[in-house]
Amino acid sequence: MDPDNSYIANINSSPAWADLIGENNSGGVESWALWRTDDMVVSVLRSALPGEYLTRRLLIDGSGTWEKGHSAIHTNLWEQFPVYTGTSNPNIDPGSNTSVMTSVAELLMDILGDPQAPPANDSCATPTFISGAGQWAFDTRYATGPDANPGCGPGFDNDVWFAWTAGATGTVDMNVCNANFDTALALWRGHGSTGAGCTFNELDLYACNDDACGWQSQVTFPVVQGVTYMVQIGGSGALDLGFGSLSISVDGTGLQGMVYVPGGGFQMGDHSGQGYGHEVPIHPVIVNSFYMDVYEVTNQTYAMYLNSAYGQGRVQVSNNVVYQVGGAGQALCDTTDSSGYSRITWNGSTFGVTAGKEDHPMVSVSWYGAGHYANWRSREDGFTPCYDESDWSCNFAADGYRLPTEAEWEYAARGGEDSPYLMYPWGNTIDGSQANYSGSGDPFEGPWPETTNVGYYDGNQIPAGIDMANGYGLYDMSGNVWEWCGDWYSGVYYQACFDQGTVTNPTGPTGGSSRVARGGGWPGSPSYLRSAGRFTTYPTYRYNDLGFRLLAVRP
Repeated sequence: MDPDNSYIANINSSPAWADLIGENNSGGVESWALWRTDDMVVSVLRSALPGEYLTRRLLIDGSGTWEKGHSAIHTNLWEQFPVYTGTSNPNIDPGSNTSVMTSVAELLMDILGDPQAPPANDSCATPTFISGAGQWAFDTRYATGPDANPGCGPGFDNDVWFAWTAGATGTVDMNVCNANFDTALALWRGHGSTGAGCTFNELDLYACNDDACGWQSQVTFPVVQGVTYMVQIGGSGALDLGFGSLSISVDGTGLQGMVYVPGGGFQMGDHSGQGYGHEVPIHPVIVNSFYMDVYEVTNQTYAMYLNSAYGQGRVQVSNNVVYQVGGAGQALCDTTDSSGYSRITWNGSTFGVTAGKEDHPMVSVSWYGAGHYANWRSREDGFTPCYDESDWSCNFAADGYRLPTEAEWEYAARGGEDSPYLMYPWGNTIDGSQANYSGSGDPFEGPWPETTNVGYYDGNQIPAGIDMANGYGLYDMSGNVWEWCGDWYSGVYYQACFDQGTVTNPTGPTGGSSRVARGGGWPGSPSYLRSAGRFTTYPTYRYNDLGFRLLAVRP
């Protein structure tokens, strides 16, 4: 609409929402107002500096001719009435400003229509589902009220919600920098981070920020591909104001379901004096950076691999046990018909998972079953497999997935703590709110295996406790299931490393009869859950408390 017209619209129905858009292209500080010709002032835009662009959304009610204007004279007065509605106000006389209605300051109005319906994403139970990078519009003007105030920024008088799924592992940057009101931005995660059915007592505040760029907000935080985060946008007085856009960018340099573990040095071994003889002497180790699975590999993920590999002719089933095809012909895992502890089902053509155990860690899997899965995952993602399936030697120079070395595993498990070195990633004591071990009191105790779902200890666990992700964002590095490592085992290996001085990226003995496992499991005592704890068993064994997770090395 022509900004030089003294009237802006005839409103024949009410109420209606309007956008005021003001741009100060004059040489001084100015303010603008919108009023009706019967002297009913409706709203005032705050004062604008030269060249500043302002927007505001408001509700107008009543028929008549609506006018626009600006004033340098009443700037301070109008700032005292940022939103004013009334039929009588002797301090603001639109008629006295008629001469300046055609100034170089522009004020436009767009009638938006019916204000009755609330936005579809007005609560965390009904979010707008989005994923990846991009920009999405939002509108709080019909919002009915906040679900909760996370405690940052100007408040969440009204809010809108997005359920955002990360398309890549890495660092995300979320911005609200096009809004027309003072915004606050909060990120949540937890059991409720699935949208439908979300309630606040299921969510944990992950990040919250206000005023990163004036009236706008910004948060930057690490994310894992495939994980859904709840995005809450609000602000004080957002009911009559709020519209803008949410912009998301992701530095996806990571790998799916993995977190980055920065390389460094540490003193490997038992610092508590409560360990076993093969956990000493303590010796200095340096490891390069790597990416590691946030969670232990789940039954559902492993069943997906089995179905894919079966279709590719890489695995076969004999006597209800899964074997590799070709190569060394090793047994990879059990099914429910070969072991009562397995959660992998087989109906003669398709692999599945026992109902309710989909996101529990894979157990009853051999060392070879872990390595075979790693090679399949490497091929699926376009990387070079690390393992030679004929003799199961590992090519550590390959860019594919593999089991962690014992040194890499302990370095990651400690989560960066080294001053002092602690028994567990969180301290020197343990209780049932921190990890799954024998008698820990979680709701899954009963039929074996008594595993919890991966990442169970996220702040919503029973017994109640805090989020137990370690300093690198890894879950269940203590407890739930033992985890296969890549190394052969030797009881004198630590002494050999100690005798060498500082060792860099050690890969274990060159041979042996048994492999190393770490982390402790659900049937064990707390002492087995120590970060320095070691266990050894034959690579062919398939225990009900033994699983795995993978890592990948990148330049």
